Amino acid sequence: MKAFLKYGVMILAIVSLVWMKFAENSSSLPSPQEMEIPLDRLLLDPPPLKDSSSGELLISAQDFFPLFGGQVDWYGQQAVLRGKSPVQMVFQEDGWYILNPKGKILPSPWVVDKKLYIPLSLALEVLGLKGRNQVKALLPTPLPSQGFKYRLPPHYHLKARWDPRENAIHGELLLTFPNPYPFSLEKLVLNLPPNAPFGKGSHLEILQARIDGEEAIRKTERETVHPYFYPIPCSLDKLSRQKYSLKTYVAPGSHRLGRGEDFITAAGWYPLLSPLDKNGWRSLSCASFGDPYFAEAAYYQAQITLPREYKVLASGALKGKKERGKEITWIFHNQHPIREFAFAASSKWLISTRQEGPVTITMGGTDGFQEVLETASQALRFFQKIYSPYPYTYLHVAFVPLEGFSGMQYPGLILLNRLEPQRSGVLIHEIAHQWWYNMVGNNSIQEAWIHEGLAEYSSLLFYKHLYPDVYRAKTDRLARLGESIEVPIDLPLEKYGQESLYRQGVYARRCLFWLLLEKKAGEEKLLQALRFVQEYYRYEIVPSGSLKIILKHCCPPSEELFPLFMSQN
Repeated sequence: MKAFLKYGVMILAIVSLVWMKFAENSSSLPSPQEMEIPLDRLLLDPPPLKDSSSGELLISAQDFFPLFGGQVDWYGQQAVLRGKSPVQMVFQEDGWYILNPKGKILPSPWVVDKKLYIPLSLALEVLGLKGRNQVKALLPTPLPSQGFKYRLPPHYHLKARWDPRENAIHGELLLTFPNPYPFSLEKLVLNLPPNAPFGKGSHLEILQARIDGEEAIRKTERETVHPYFYPIPCSLDKLSRQKYSLKTYVAPGSHRLGRGEDFITAAGWYPLLSPLDKNGWRSLSCASFGDPYFAEAAYYQAQITLPREYKVLASGALKGKKERGKEITWIFHNQHPIREFAFAASSKWLISTRQEGPVTITMGGTDGFQEVLETASQALRFFQKIYSPYPYTYLHVAFVPLEGFSGMQYPGLILLNRLEPQRSGVLIHEIAHQWWYNMVGNNSIQEAWIHEGLAEYSSLLFYKHLYPDVYRAKTDRLARLGESIEVPIDLPLEKYGQESLYRQGVYARRCLFWLLLEKKAGEEKLLQALRFVQEYYRYEIVPSGSLKIILKHCCPPSEELFPLFMSQN
């Protein structure tokens, strides 16, 4: 374990180089003893809170102190913080005070979910850790714990060729995985989305796997063949480099992974690292609706080769094209992590673009360019204003046939159903998903109330501020629909049983939850909470429990709403 902790520190310093260049060895790296870890490279669980007045972070004392050899004794209105410079705290009528010498603690500590939150600056002082600049504080390597992980996104390098004669994608995946957990892993698990029921007959086969240069023999759970995931036995306490040869058969049809005479839609077409949380490795859902898989954000590079008559839009900035005979290789790159890589291509598209600040909005379709580009520009401006800047230089909108969906969101890529009349609300909702699904992810199988509810609520905010008449009509309809629905908003996909109940729970009651919270707490208070979620969980997965802690702190009325809308409080 000590050896791993040293590797963890080393990885923090070099991982950006590894991500982009796939360094061949680590023999010239700095000594781990020379390295320190910035606090902003740790993802704490439970999360910190942000004081609205000073902007200072508050941390859960009972969880933070043990990471650095400290201890907290808390007895209701008294607490002792034990470290290099121990202090005693006491609660009085007007707030918390430090004794000997006496002084009021500012910003004031909070108690949320039976956790005592104190200012980060006070915690660092007691623990004797240098650095007082909040998230930039330099810390020693934390002790092993379930209370944090490192912010270390993996890197996917994809090479793929679409063969219309075989109806298959032939590909190669180079995967660099820096272990972000403060413990060694005995295995990695890859999810295989095409093989699940929502794959609609598509199939992904891993032809060969090499882990750190050695051929890997597949061993499955319970010694049976499981088509949905691919366990890789390993002893992982450092950086791992993996290479996979794969073949994905794409079934005919207007699916998220599907093909037709003039198009291919490729979402969830390659192996994805399974997210790991306190409940273990997260597999795929068997539901055919909703978002039946989710992934950790990662850096991506991709080269996609197709017949030259196809035009391609993808989850990446186009960096170049290479023509060779009857084929063109499209090269895509991301400077920031994304949730997954999807692409769509058609031989009948016309391409139109529009610039919105540093972002190039590109549309592939046959008509309706001006209206779609204008709506996309408006939505992009609005969500950047209320949440945070959009970090990518591209936003792609592709018109493809989609069975059962009006639209689907992927990182930097919006799919709109060309078989339906276009509605601006669909596009606005899918663009909102760039913040709630891509930049901040969540468990879409168990906790769809987060990304779907927030995307729909964000769409309503768009109309509220820009088109009030449309907003009133939409909220009136939601209120009427909500009166007839009592299904909890936090059920797993499979528990809804049928898609109609899922849609009512997701798009009606989940949105009503956020609207009612806005009414009780105020729009600005709610937006403060959501901005902090965007700030702290950028390119990470926010657990529902962590989101609830932040809401309880920023929007206290949320505590009375949770039992009204959710099955688990």
